[in-house]
Amino acid sequence: MSVRPPYHAPPMRPMPGTVAVHAGFGHPHRPIGVAILSVLVVLIGVGALVIGLIVLLAPTVALGPLGGLVTIFGENVFTVGPLGGAGMFLGGFILLSVANGLWHQELWALALCAVALFAAEAVIFFFFLPFTYLFFVLLGLFVYLLAVRKSFS
Repeated sequence: MSVRPPYHAPPMRPMPGTVAVHAGFGHPHRPIGVAILSVLVVLIGVGALVIGLIVLLAPTVALGPLGGLVTIFGENVFTVGPLGGAGMFLGGFILLSVANGLWHQELWALALCAVALFAAEAVIFFFFLPFTYLFFVLLGLFVYLLAVRKSFS
């Protein structure tokens, strides 16, 4: 009668092109592009929060040197003033929640990001110059998100 030695599985190694995550913090293998996209969405969301707050508070608080930002963003981008600032502030919160969902590889965040990228592609294609660098960068991001959709739960 022979005795088998206990089976020892080989150690888990991250797949090429992925980021290893510590135990208990999300999925063990996050695609590097999703991590980078999540960080970029956080930065854009924080910027939207700050600009929205500045445009919202401009009529009530003396902002000093930030008053120039209110002139640029409050009158050129948002013709409705405080209502546009509130919309930008709310959009910043939405972007931060999408970034959190992307970081934790939630399927709803992938779907929302893909829809937003597709909408941006359509706007650029139909209302601006259709074949610009930005168009192809967004198209590449859209294709990348479709390629990594299996790593989302």
